[in-house]
Amino acid sequence: MQGAKKQLRLDMKQRLASLTEAAIALASERVCRQLLGCEPVTEAAYLSAYAASGTEIDLAALVRACVQRGQTVCFPRFNGATRLYEMVPCDPADLVSGHWGLMEPRAELPALAEALRREALVWLVPGIAFDAEGGRLGHGGGYYDRMMSGADGLRIGVCHQCQLIEKVPTGENDLKIDRIVTDQRMLICRETTT
Repeated sequence: MQGAKKQLRLDMKQRLASLTEAAIALASERVCRQLLGCEPVTEAAYLSAYAASGTEIDLAALVRACVQRGQTVCFPRFNGATRLYEMVPCDPADLVSGHWGLMEPRAELPALAEALRREALVWLVPGIAFDAEGGRLGHGGGYYDRMMSGADGLRIGVCHQCQLIEKVPTGENDLKIDRIVTDQRMLICRETTT
C-alpha cells in the first residue's frame, strides 16, 4: 500500500509540474466560482480553507468573498506540542510562514473550539490525487485525516481535473471525501445530510 501511494505521489507531482502559472490561476478561478455556487459552502458559518502552495488550487478569491459575507474562515496551523495541525479562525492577513514553510495563522491566535471543529466546519481539502468514490491521497503523514477525524462537517476535495484518477490506494485510516470540485466539474462521492 505505502509503495503504491509513494509511486502515485511521484507520478502526480510530475503531472502537476507541467501546469503553467496561467493554467493554475485559471483553474483556481473556476474552482472558486464553483464553490461560490455551492450552497453548503456559502451557507457555512465556519469554513476551513488553506493557503495554496505550489500547484495547489488557490482559494484566495473564495476566502475574500466568504469573509465579506461574514463567514468565519479557518486555516490549518501546526501545533509543535502535539505534532498535529489544528484549525484556527483568522483573517488571511494574519497568515505567516510556518511549519514546512507553509502559510498558517500566527502562533498567538486561538485555535477553533473542539466542538466547532467537530460540528460546524465545512472542510475544503487539498490533496495530490482523488477518485470518484471519495478516495484522497495527501502529501503523506496523515495530517488532514487526523485533523478531520471525528468531525461531522462536509468534506470537499479541491483539485485540478488532472488530479482525478480511477482509483486512489487507501487504507483504514484514510478518510473519505464527500464531494470533489475541480476546474471542470463537481462530483458527489458520498451522500450526506449536510
